[in-house]
Amino acid sequence: MRRRFALPVFAGMVLACAPSPNLVVSQPGTDDTTTGSVTEPVDADPVEVPGVPREFRGVWVATVYNLDHPSSTSLSADAQKAELVELLDMAAELGLNAVLYQVRPTGGALYESALEPWSRWLTGVEGNDPGYDPLQFALTEAHARGLELHAWINPYRAGVSASPAHGQGHMALRFPEHTHSYGGQQWMDPGAAVVREHVRAVVADLLDRYAVDGLHVDDYVYPYPDGSSEFPDTLTWSAYQNSGGTLTRDDWRRQNVHDLVEALHQTVLTHRPSARLSISPFGIYRPGQPEGVVGLDQFEALFSDPLVWADAGWVDDLGPQLYWPTTSSGQPFEALAQWWRDTLPDTIHVSPGLIPSNVGSSSAWTPQELVTQITVLREVGAQGHIHFRAEALLTDQAGLRTALAPLYVEPTLTQPLVRGQHPGPPIVTAEGDEIRIEAEDRRALVLYEGSNDGTWELSTILPGTTAAWTPQNGVWALSQVNAFGLESDGVLLPLPSGD
Repeated sequence: MRRRFALPVFAGMVLACAPSPNLVVSQPGTDDTTTGSVTEPVDADPVEVPGVPREFRGVWVATVYNLDHPSSTSLSADAQKAELVELLDMAAELGLNAVLYQVRPTGGALYESALEPWSRWLTGVEGNDPGYDPLQFALTEAHARGLELHAWINPYRAGVSASPAHGQGHMALRFPEHTHSYGGQQWMDPGAAVVREHVRAVVADLLDRYAVDGLHVDDYVYPYPDGSSEFPDTLTWSAYQNSGGTLTRDDWRRQNVHDLVEALHQTVLTHRPSARLSISPFGIYRPGQPEGVVGLDQFEALFSDPLVWADAGWVDDLGPQLYWPTTSSGQPFEALAQWWRDTLPDTIHVSPGLIPSNVGSSSAWTPQELVTQITVLREVGAQGHIHFRAEALLTDQAGLRTALAPLYVEPTLTQPLVRGQHPGPPIVTAEGDEIRIEAEDRRALVLYEGSNDGTWELSTILPGTTAAWTPQNGVWALSQVNAFGLESDGVLLPLPSGD
């Protein structure tokens, strides 16, 4: 579907169908300026354009266990980069617009950090330098393809075994008294203020040094119950009681999670306010909500209360993990999706998590099931969805990518953050037959084509790194979208020489 808006008709204007526009995308570390040509500044009144469609179309790229990237710890830096490029190409070609890249799966970093060691999932040994900076590489390559890059962190999981070998500076070595084995894995105690402060400092450092489009936290705050024992947080619980605390143990645990979410919210606002903070909680809030739903009670079992975070305005997006087919009776997909959208404030973007990794595992999980789920989410008013995880889409599991492609024909951007300010139109310069676009920190450029009936039609969403465009016959307008996702008015682009 193309979006239309009234276009002022100029005397003698002729509109014609045009092939796909040609563009030049600037590459990091290169000079994208043109020399030796006569420039003509474009001086025109702003053009009111219809605005780009919005839908969060995300995919999780998991690094823990080498699930999505890198596929092996034995790969060279160049091979790891090639895998990332392949993943990002897939996401862009399919029509997704956001990648949630797991940069802190077990307390080690997939980026250069003075606060934590390199992740073990890069080389097999925690602390070993992989020879490149995966987050910076992913950011550069994602933005060149018009994709947002969100940094996905696990705040408290320290290891996927009970006693992993850690590199120097790992949080489990910094705070051994708050490090616990539980459920066969190693966890940090969310009740320890020093641990929460360390996580906050790690996030502040990440946001200061990397131009990520978002910070994402998954459902692992307190770990899922192991079925045999309580989480071993007696040390911090006793300290709380001895200090005069009056909350019950369960309420105290929930408050610890609230404290982390609020701290992350404030850290985002202070260090990179253009980044959105998103969390993907378990898909059932509480059994019976909505009526008939059964399953794990995250409020009681995980001490997670997403409604508090949303009502307080501490998050921008929630992505409840709806990992059940539409045929499930105890976990009805449509009813759960509707409940989350109806219960959360309108100011919170709801983009549920889907699980294409299950496609082909049973008769209920067909490619058409994912098509149905996305259709349902659009019908109930969700702002988007996130796929777990990249491998199923990359390999076209059971024909999944082929089935999903028609749903992503119309280009979109994610929802804007209202805490930003709208930008002015892009600054462009005519240089012969080429339109040069002034370099600026932007998320995207949006190209509109004029129609014979006096309207604008969305033509293409260009990467924010686009430096030049060669226009075709017709009338074109260009707007820009800033780091907050807010779109400007358009600027009318001149025709090529001789037209």
